[in-house]
Amino acid sequence: MKTIKSLITLAFVLLLCLTAKAQWAGEDKEVLRDPYNNSQVVSIGVQDGSSDACYEWTGPHITSDPHKPVVVVNPQDEEETYTCTRISSCGVEEDQVKVKVLDTISIVSVTPLKNCYNDGDDVHLSDFEIVTSPAGWGFMVEVSPTHLNNNWGLGDVDETMELTFTLDYNGHQSVKHATVNVFNDKPLRIL
Repeated sequence: MKTIKSLITLAFVLLLCLTAKAQWAGEDKEVLRDPYNNSQVVSIGVQDGSSDACYEWTGPHITSDPHKPVVVVNPQDEEETYTCTRISSCGVEEDQVKVKVLDTISIVSVTPLKNCYNDGDDVHLSDFEIVTSPAGWGFMVEVSPTHLNNNWGLGDVDETMELTFTLDYNGHQSVKHATVNVFNDKPLRIL
């Protein structure tokens, strides 16, 4: 019985160590270059609840304590690579995080959060999931038209309407389109 418990414990420890082998240092990141003084910063790494691990981050422009699981960096080049060495009960592991510094913002995708609109509804950015690269700049997007129309003039007829999403930044324009259904909720007029 003691052998079975030992095997189960060993299997559990191996499973923990194998899952820790995934990209444990965190995802690659993108950050927008500050065009005035190149002072862009981004946090990389993943907060670790374990107290038995030691960390050593190496790479250019690390601005915080390199012995923590999460560090702050001020990347200057188009792409910089940071290496983290972690020493824990699973042994010595190494992982890398790449940070890209972008000079402009692009719209990656626009997904409607509402299935349909009524004739005459206003369009709000909050009605859409807007993904940008780098992330978090969807508030700068403008949508056109801002008012929806169903031109059929017939009751219970849906019409699709294409919306244009535009983001202008640093002399670059990014454009995406999304189509929504516009329902005509006015009663049918018989002439």
